[in-house]
Amino acid sequence: DVYNFMTPWAVGECPRFVTYFWPMYSFWMQESLRRIEAFPENAPPEQTKKLQHFVRQAAYLNCVWVYDPRNGTVWSKLVTEHMQIVKDRPSSDLEFPDLPEWFNEVPEKLMWVADPCTFWGQAMTCNLGYIARDLTGDKAGSDVCWDRVQVPTYGY
Repeated sequence: DVYNFMTPWAVGECPRFVTYFWPMYSFWMQESLRRIEAFPENAPPEQTKKLQHFVRQAAYLNCVWVYDPRNGTVWSKLVTEHMQIVKDRPSSDLEFPDLPEWFNEVPEKLMWVADPCTFWGQAMTCNLGYIARDLTGDKAGSDVCWDRVQVPTYGY
């Protein structure tokens, strides 16, 4: 199956991918972790499905190259605005906001992601969320600030 075939690649490649795309991972893992921690212990199955959907969508956006908030990327401002919408929602809100209309202008091939990337992101949500939170320390604020960080000039 695909997971047995792709796991060795994912284990070796995903940490490098995360390093380059840390702003996306940092944001989405902390947002997922915030909702996981607020999730009631005895939630009904439909709420559990909503949380799983949120985490799956967040893991997907980690893997979409064009969803990069850093300064110097094509859609930095627009990605940051979408991230801010998510960040402004309460921890109990499990509804994943629709992607803004401008995403319809992104060529479909740029929205494709490899299954192992999404799978790995979901599996590592809590671990990476805790690491991101620890690294953020007392710098956490109410705004998304990754758009003030310049994207590296080197490619992944």
